[in-house]
Amino acid sequence: MKEIGIEEFKKMLLHVCEKIEEKEPLLTDLDREIGDGDHGYGMKIGFEAVKKYLEKTKKDDLFEILKDAGYEFVNTVGGVTGPIFGTFFLGMAKAVRGRKTVDSETFSKMLRTAYEDIKRRGRAEEGGKTIVDALGPAVRASEKLAGEDLDKALEEIAKASKEGAEKTRDMLAKFGRARTLGERVLGTPDPGAVSMSIILEAMSEYLKSLKP
Repeated sequence: MKEIGIEEFKKMLLHVCEKIEEKEPLLTDLDREIGDGDHGYGMKIGFEAVKKYLEKTKKDDLFEILKDAGYEFVNTVGGVTGPIFGTFFLGMAKAVRGRKTVDSETFSKMLRTAYEDIKRRGRAEEGGKTIVDALGPAVRASEKLAGEDLDKALEEIAKASKEGAEKTRDMLAKFGRARTLGERVLGTPDPGAVSMSIILEAMSEYLKSLKP
């Protein structure tokens, strides 16, 4: 599968929304260990808002759809989760302005833009036990796979993101409440990084379902 169009992209995002809702208990449990315990709920209501938007929108423009999804997230979810994951959508939107399809090269640019915007907004770098520890490996994998079939590229991108999230188990936190817990955060992966890996895994899962 070389690329997908706007309708398939919307369906892929809807699958992400459903997967996040399914994983809400896991994300909540992780955040109870090292955070405020509200990350899972925040992700759930944020993606519920995105789902409602996707189900009703008549827009036929990838940039507008991703931009609106980002604002839905920001306007619905408080704390750090809303701005960071809203920035993920908004960053991806900037890379698809004027496009009607998404291939592996475009998707790589989407991830790179989102990654840079999140780092800038959160003043985060890899190694700090945050979302960028899952997103960074995904970006690098995507750049190596640019030009490959989109479904094959996303499978490897999701794998790299999951491995990155898993590595946060052994990291000390440099941001948020987790930073105050010192070595007590060791052994628990970062909820934001896990969320990022779930998003990319769900995208890959959806594309696999399209294959005959």
